[in-house]
Amino acid sequence: MFTDRLWGGTLEALSLDVCTQTLSLSVCVRERGEPSRYEMRLSGLSQFHFFNAIEGRWNYAEITEFRLEKDGNAGQWAFDIMLWSEDAGLSGRCESITVNGVGLTDDFPLSGNPS
Repeated sequence: MFTDRLWGGTLEALSLDVCTQTLSLSVCVRERGEPSRYEMRLSGLSQFHFFNAIEGRWNYAEITEFRLEKDGNAGQWAFDIMLWSEDAGLSGRCESITVNGVGLTDDFPLSGNPS
């Protein structure tokens, strides 16, 4: 899956725009020793949740797992991002997702490299 490429990446920035119901994520992943950046925009956000039960301040936020699923009945994407362990993460639902400007569609195989 494409989202597997984000595992082990660093969440460098997160921006939530409540007025436009948009969540933007900037993720840096080392691929073949070189940094690759993925800019994700989750639009039509209907739910967003951050949770953390890990004590102390983090030096950075590692994406340990990234799950993405299209709910055809609701016409929304559900996302679940684990940060470090099951004790911290982000989750929510949105209408559309772009990665580096490329829109994910219902039949998007979640493989390959949007660039």
